Amino acid sequence: MKISKYTERSLRTVAKGAGLFFVALLISRALGYLARMVIARYYGPSGYGLVYFGASVIGLFGVVCTFGLPFALERFIPEYRVKKQWAKIKGAITGSLKVVLFLSIIFGALIFVFAPQISILFFNNYSLTNILRIFSFSLPFYSLASIFVFSTRGFKTVKYDVYSLKFGQSIFTLIFVLFFVVLGAGVWGAAMSYTVGIISASFISFYFLEKKVFPILKTKIRSKNVTGKLLSFSTPLMLSRLMWTLVIYIDTIMI
Repeated sequence: MKISKYTERSLRTVAKGAGLFFVALLISRALGYLARMVIARYYGPSGYGLVYFGASVIGLFGVVCTFGLPFALERFIPEYRVKKQWAKIKGAITGSLKVVLFLSIIFGALIFVFAPQISILFFNNYSLTNILRIFSFSLPFYSLASIFVFSTRGFKTVKYDVYSLKFGQSIFTLIFVLFFVVLGAGVWGAAMSYTVGIISASFISFYFLEKKVFPILKTKIRSKNVTGKLLSFSTPLMLSRLMWTLVIYIDTIMI
């Protein structure tokens, strides 16, 4: 069967993107393991456990706060793009941002305020209090970064995902882990490093969305509200992803 030039070009783009994503995933995992090795080396098993627990909690709450909307954006943006429905694209992105920002601020504030109670009642370890409070500041940025990145992926490009979440977050986390180790900071420095990495990824991903893909601030396009449609699609995804995330982190939380 003869393949059209458009199909052939699309297949090449997909293959190139998949290759880039795979290589970036390997590098980011290597950087992540290196950061963990440094934390384990200088803060010991208990310090490593505290930091990784904080990251696990944010991962769980991040699933709730994003509410499956990143995957809804990846599903509907290509459809709106083909139909040149730019108002719906902007409405999908801005509506998702409002939902996740509201939820993440609420849950982030609850984690910060009730960190002592969570640490004592659920885990009988008061040392978790400051770790949870530090990580609570990263929750809104974690949620926003997910929206920004998946919005760019909705335009069939993965390189900005690679640059922000894969490279950007891993590199900044490792740099600040080393920085706080040199300063002689306590385990809170390691937690702060992960928070800085997430915040950095949020700003980087927003830059790529705004400047390289689809501006949501500097544009005259008026958004059209499609949030309800996105939520009807994303809610079942959120529940299934929450269960999957619990399976991944349950061993860390129980230990």
